Amino acid sequence: MDFRNEISPECREFFVAAAIVLLFLIPPALASGQDVTCAFVSPAKPLVAGQRSSLWLYCMNNSSNEVSRFFERSLDGKLFSGSGTFETVLSLNNLGNETEVRIPPGGFVKEEYLLDVPAKLQGQVELDVSNYHEFVVQVEAPSPGTSPPPQPATANSAKVSAPSSSTNAPYITDRLHHLSPYLSPYEPTYFVLGTQPAAEFQFSLKYQLFSVPNPPLWLPVNNTYVAYTQTSFWSLFSAHPAFYDTSYKPSAFFYFPGVVDLHDNVPLRLDMQLGYEHESNGHGGTPQERAMNTLYLQPSLTLGQTNGWQLSLQPRAWIYIFGLPDNPNMPAYHGYTDLLTTVSWKECQLSTFYGVGDEGTHTRMQFVFRYHLPRLFHRLGLAPALQVQYFTGYEQTLRQYNRITHAVRGGVSLYDTLPTFD
Repeated sequence: MDFRNEISPECREFFVAAAIVLLFLIPPALASGQDVTCAFVSPAKPLVAGQRSSLWLYCMNNSSNEVSRFFERSLDGKLFSGSGTFETVLSLNNLGNETEVRIPPGGFVKEEYLLDVPAKLQGQVELDVSNYHEFVVQVEAPSPGTSPPPQPATANSAKVSAPSSSTNAPYITDRLHHLSPYLSPYEPTYFVLGTQPAAEFQFSLKYQLFSVPNPPLWLPVNNTYVAYTQTSFWSLFSAHPAFYDTSYKPSAFFYFPGVVDLHDNVPLRLDMQLGYEHESNGHGGTPQERAMNTLYLQPSLTLGQTNGWQLSLQPRAWIYIFGLPDNPNMPAYHGYTDLLTTVSWKECQLSTFYGVGDEGTHTRMQFVFRYHLPRLFHRLGLAPALQVQYFTGYEQTLRQYNRITHAVRGGVSLYDTLPTFD
């Protein structure tokens, strides 16, 4: 059976376009996605072995609200090269007392860190800075007779500006390197194998439509997003491998991060999301056709810090719109609410999804455990994790929405969706 004949031309074109976007944009996109995106910029000139060098940390405020950013006085780092691994410390080059700055909506801030380059290093070197991304720097031997540069005598205070300023050339270069801070992950991206249909994979991206400096509070233009999620089930190891079912989920929504943000006193944060979502499986005109349109409200409450225990509760409630002509009994199984609970501790994360039909029956549950690999593929902007999951209940796929199934699968996930405190 040719599964392509079961998908409408519109869905097929959408899939191809989304796949192209995914192939070109997902590595840099996974490196962003927070309210404040921070990245060290690789210097244009090589560092000099045995001398003190400068590295700049840029932080972009992607939200519509002014936020504060605290810069650590020192950062632990590791230098990896063919000659071995070297421990190092990056020191903030700011002699003043203030290490916390305010970043306007859509603006950025930069701070200079100083690094003593070991004399034994030379060539291409990987620098892994704690709590930040890993990047590559070039180290060259000092010129004969070159003396170490003088130590800085004055503070280099943070420079804050709007993105449209002509002084933003370093940030613009870095932003082009990461393509765009406005494209970011949405739901988890993963590939797992196990119970028939053997393969399950998903990719998901969201895009912030506007970035308007200082918009009025009553006009949430900077909170407007569009997203696309695709989940496919593939009978990979069958005699006639074909896609068993695929769910296409375009959506548009308002996202309000930090509606309540008490991390200065209590590690608690509340985000809010309100939007529209279409979901269908592309089997138009066949008995396997499934489709629904919903308006939903999704708060997200997060307790704890990213470097310790963290708990996230994400309920969602919705109503159906435009009717359900193909599957009028869908609410009896899909219901009107579900809950995602996530607990994290350092590299480990356990999430539980629970959904229920409209009469408290026809439940569905999924347990997912992820173990994040701390260094693998960091240079590509990926954050991979080993993933194991177990599903039980109704609606494992749209095609099976009114059937009980059980499945165990394992594989690789590219990132987690737990919110972080900046």
